[in-house]
Amino acid sequence: MASNSALTNQARAVARGKRLEYFTIGWNSLEGLIALLAGFLAGSVALVGFGFDSAIEVTSGAALLWRLHRGERAERATLRMVGACFVTLAIYVAYDSARTSTVPEDLEGALKRNAKARRFFEALDRANRYAILFRLQTAKKAETRARRLAGFLKMLERGRKIH
Repeated sequence: MASNSALTNQARAVARGKRLEYFTIGWNSLEGLIALLAGFLAGSVALVGFGFDSAIEVTSGAALLWRLHRGERAERATLRMVGACFVTLAIYVAYDSARTSTVPEDLEGALKRNAKARRFFEALDRANRYAILFRLQTAKKAETRARRLAGFLKMLERGRKIH
């Protein structure tokens, strides 16, 4: 009798889990659609990233439902689907951050004062330009940022690039 009761409890828990996943998928679908639409209209990488995150949650929820219906043999495929969603999100964020990056005021001012460095900076491809901007933006201390800025100006003046 105890094993029959345990099976009944497990079946109830799985049925409840399925209902919760259906609700979660519906909610995240609506949330993701609104975020993506608003993000693309506003040109906001944060909103678009949030929308893609919702899509990942929908995919994860659908994969979980599939796993609940198919059992443990679907586990590996489920993990691959969710992993592919995260890789897609990372690629989008990396692409868009490089595409929309802007030159900070301190670098812009320094380039105005150094024509040779400015000409070389303007001729850089997107990857090298972004590498400089990223390294400046990630400096935690003002001294570090100033040191990096001075180093990049010397590098640009010499006609050298990061990549």
